[in-house]
Amino acid sequence: MQAKVDSGIILTGQEMPTADIALFSRLIYLTFDRGEHTREEKQNFEELERFRQIGATHITLQLLKHREQFRAAFGNSWKKASEDLESRLENDSILDRIMTNWKVPVAAYLAIRDYIDFPFTYEDLLQVAVRGIKNQNSMCNTTDAKSRSLLRLNWSKLPEKR
Repeated sequence: MQAKVDSGIILTGQEMPTADIALFSRLIYLTFDRGEHTREEKQNFEELERFRQIGATHITLQLLKHREQFRAAFGNSWKKASEDLESRLENDSILDRIMTNWKVPVAAYLAIRDYIDFPFTYEDLLQVAVRGIKNQNSMCNTTDAKSRSLLRLNWSKLPEKR
């Protein structure tokens, strides 16, 4: 019997999880690879650290207050997120898993944006999602192509069966 996976996790580390391309295609890959930051970015990071020390329980409680509204709006929000992302990526061949993963936070934003004040707009979120989808899809294709090449290379080194 196969278990239904319906919850996400946060996976952090110094390496991309590309040894198993199936894992890499099942997550939303966010990279923070710049070594130099502006004064404003450093201040924003310090503020984020203060929030982290306080904890995020208040955010969870705020979201839970609107659970019914979220549930009622999510279906239509999913359709709109799908339409908007697919129209922006219509000329790209995107893996279904990657597209589906990125639709979740976009649809969630749409479902709850009338009840929660976000520090960014829907258009901002779409831009981040489109860049992220293209980037992750490209990495997935590159990594998968390298894996296939290595497999062919290793296969060709096997001795012939007599």
